[in-house]
Amino acid sequence: VFTQVAVGDHLVSPECSMPLHYAVSSTDKVLKLYPTGHVGMIASSFSQKTVLPELGQWLKERS
Repeated sequence: VFTQVAVGDHLVSPECSMPLHYAVSSTDKVLKLYPTGHVGMIASSFSQKTVLPELGQWLKERS
């Protein structure tokens, strides 16, 4: 499980998204906190340089 949390997200707050990460029993899990908002997780230069490459690498390692 790769949990990505935008600390500035006002639609899906960290307080709402982080409990799911901790509820999953898998030992193969990563929690990443990013200094961006809801839209910035996908539609920003930060996302293109950081968020998406980290997700891609995580998926590649498990494919």
